[in-house]
Amino acid sequence: MHQYLAFNIKVYSELLLPELGAPTEFHSGARKIKDEGVGKRHDRGYLAIRFGTVPAKLDRPHEKGVLFEVCPDHVLYKIPGVASYLVRNGNEIVIDAASDGSVLDVRTFLLGACLGALLHQRGILTLNASAIDIPEFGAVVFAGVSGVGKSSLLAGMLKRGYRMLADDACAIEWNDDRSAVVVPAFPSMRLWEDSILSLGWSAGKLERVREGLSRYRISTVDSFEVSSQPLRHIYLLVPDHIDEVGFEAVSGARAVDAILVQTYRKEILAGMGEGKGHFQRVLSVARQVPITRIRRPHTALEIDDFVKAVDSHLKTCGLRRSCSG
Repeated sequence: MHQYLAFNIKVYSELLLPELGAPTEFHSGARKIKDEGVGKRHDRGYLAIRFGTVPAKLDRPHEKGVLFEVCPDHVLYKIPGVASYLVRNGNEIVIDAASDGSVLDVRTFLLGACLGALLHQRGILTLNASAIDIPEFGAVVFAGVSGVGKSSLLAGMLKRGYRMLADDACAIEWNDDRSAVVVPAFPSMRLWEDSILSLGWSAGKLERVREGLSRYRISTVDSFEVSSQPLRHIYLLVPDHIDEVGFEAVSGARAVDAILVQTYRKEILAGMGEGKGHFQRVLSVARQVPITRIRRPHTALEIDDFVKAVDSHLKTCGLRRSCSG
């Protein structure tokens, strides 16, 4: 089995996952899983990813969608032409790949929706967000809906010397003193070709995220922060009908609602019975850190100009514990 570390979880995978960086070695763990099978429910020691047969449906699902079924401790994803995935007990993902499915597509859904479901099963707050680490300060999170520019902003911030913690899915846990920390995801990010070109890079030798898409995987091994960092600030990216980038402090109930909206794969939470626990985790974050809404113009805005505006706000305001906007 290939062995990796992602979201501070030891990963044992039958599928090669270059997105997770260079394979590592956890000694006896892989043999133990192979010999004894997956351990007890919610065992946080590891994640096993293997190929196998996945049921066509769940028994008595609590929630159903076009591509998923959910009950406590089990999430079934069915992606036509790619694979079916069974995510269970917070420590196992079973892949039933389509005979003509692309390995790229299998990996994409595995490391997106499936890992997100597994993090929810573990009670980890997971947001639609990218995140950077600022040395001697901590983690800054950029949350927003798909397509709003989180990954492009992250890439621009990495060009300015910041270090990456997460792209697409940002996991937040708590220390023993109940302070929130951002957990390092894995050293890879995804960018559309136009963003890559706007950053002055080339997509020529990059691997596509999915067959037929002009979206590419970029390794960030050299700029990846491998240790959890204290959560210091959350920025919410919102497109708006304005002429220039604007910033607005958000607090109280509005902050809670804003974070709830950015929950990663939130459609599965009700079926998992995680609604109450999830709300408490969001409430804890909203009480601990300042939250700022970034109003991004709908009109075309160069990535460098957007990054410059955010970086300027970060240095003048975001590095403080509170900000008036």
